[in-house]
Amino acid sequence: MTLLFRTAVFGASLLLLTGCAANTLESSVSPSTAEAIAPTSNPVDETLETVDITIPASLLGDLTDDELYQMVADQGYVGYARNPDGSVTYRMSLAKRDETLQSAAMSVEGAFAAMASSEPSILAITHSDDFRSITIEVNQEAFEATDSASLIGVDVALSATFYQMYDGVAAQDYLAKIDYLDADSQVVYRSETFPPKVAN
Repeated sequence: MTLLFRTAVFGASLLLLTGCAANTLESSVSPSTAEAIAPTSNPVDETLETVDITIPASLLGDLTDDELYQMVADQGYVGYARNPDGSVTYRMSLAKRDETLQSAAMSVEGAFAAMASSEPSILAITHSDDFRSITIEVNQEAFEATDSASLIGVDVALSATFYQMYDGVAAQDYLAKIDYLDADSQVVYRSETFPPKVAN
């Protein structure tokens, strides 16, 4: 299941590159590194506040500079910069951010629904607005006897950090705290945090 959902999230991330979004951030694309874009239609009003988001190289595949430039032009982004580590930083308007952050949330909720439907012992997966706190409600005895008990945490965390990436969270600040709630007792019997905390 882990590979399946990692593949699904990777695919969703490529789709959302046509409308990626972030929280309002300090500008990270300097005039010296950003590509100047001549919008073809529906040009971005550069007098408005803009936002930046950086997509890791691992989620970009083999996109060439020409493909990146064309995508930015087609979507009406303000610009982009390819960073030394292979990641790409996009700049866009707040309106584009609002539209596509909603799409990112829907993609992650769809992934959660698919996880729940694939395992009968999972009754529901709920989350906080920022996807940093997730509760998986299960039939404990049946759930703990499945492979999902040891695997689903990684899949849920991957999906949650996918949303956080589009919400402008820096990679070092990604967090997914997952509580496992027994449906019968309504008690959280197990919790885990991703990335795992490292003891000093």
